Amino acid sequence: EQFELLDGSMIQFPYRIYFVDDDELYHRLSAQEERLIYHCIFTRSCDGHIREKHLRAILDVDYPEWCMPYILKLSAEYVVEILDIIYVSLKDKDNLLFQAFCQNNPYIFRYYHNRMISYWNEFYREQCYRYHDYVGYKLYKECLGYTRRNDSI
Repeated sequence: EQFELLDGSMIQFPYRIYFVDDDELYHRLSAQEERLIYHCIFTRSCDGHIREKHLRAILDVDYPEWCMPYILKLSAEYVVEILDIIYVSLKDKDNLLFQAFCQNNPYIFRYYHNRMISYWNEFYREQCYRYHDYVGYKLYKECLGYTRRNDSI
């Protein structure tokens, strides 16, 4: 997938990576931007614990817009604990820039929303029968700006 940032530049990244998360390498990175790049890369790790670790690191700072595709991508995956982390981090923030980013990428946004619903239906419907109580619904509606109107794009 390819995402368009609000300034018109494009960003694309792999679905999964199989690199070793190297703490020694990370600590040699001096610039905040280099560290954010490292965290973003490892949100695509084949290991869910590594994805979670690096997601938390991104969410703990005032991240730039180019980090948003990595966060959004994680919202469309099957790990409900990661959805919880994103929701808790975003629910009390001003998410207008994130919502603008999502509106700027309507087809991917709708596709990811549909994936999130599909994973809820397949894996979490028994534990959370009402979709409106599911953390993924809350994340997309309250934080990312999803409305029914997004479906008509």
